Amino acid sequence: MIITFKYYYNNSLLEKLKIVSSPTKKKIIQLKDVARLSESNNILFFSTSLGLKTLLECKKDKTGGVVLFTC
Repeated sequence: MIITFKYYYNNSLLEKLKIVSSPTKKKIIQLKDVARLSESNNILFFSTSLGLKTLLECKKDKTGGVVLFTC
């Protein structure tokens, strides 16, 4: 796995990192709910049966999953 740290207008995106799911509390988003979500300011990362995906990739692949974190 390769992790690249990105900056947006000289600010690290990790400053806005927020963990959504934990091992004891999982936030599962189904396919019908994925279509309703917007990509306004946050990037959502999902754990799916196809691997780690962003919200845009989940919409393209038509899959739902567990929301891990947002940036």
